Amino acid sequence: MIQIILRPPTVSDVAHVAANMRPIDALECELVRGLTPKQGLELSIETGDRDLTLAAEMGGAAQCIFGVSPIEDSLLRVEGAPWMLGTNAMCNHVRELLYGSKPIVARMAERYERLANIVHADNTRSIRLLKWLGFRFGPKLQVSGAPFLLFEMGSV
Repeated sequence: MIQIILRPPTVSDVAHVAANMRPIDALECELVRGLTPKQGLELSIETGDRDLTLAAEMGGAAQCIFGVSPIEDSLLRVEGAPWMLGTNAMCNHVRELLYGSKPIVARMAERYERLANIVHADNTRSIRLLKWLGFRFGPKLQVSGAPFLLFEMGSV
């Protein structure tokens, strides 16, 4: 079993993950925000909650970067949008990623009353990970003509 190291992301992590991003993650960046993989990572890190934005290093290189960004249009409660963008290599270490990320998601849930975001309906690996982490799924949505699913945790 490979060791997973969770740490703050670096500029070189962004470059590595962006250059090797899973096609479905790159497609989500493009459809949701009109961004390249590198721009998607940079924006997510820039808007992310600093101590809950992490690179997951596996096998000597960052294979994904994930975190939570505060949802600014939520006036009555504290909400966050969890996100993760990664490489195909992270899929080779799903078990380690599951167990390594679960405590981080628990910290996100402590800080935010509700966690919610969308995932492309064809992103089956991420959907399985999100289900395992305890997220509920809502209705299918159309974003830029593509099917997405709402996922959430916490108070509705």
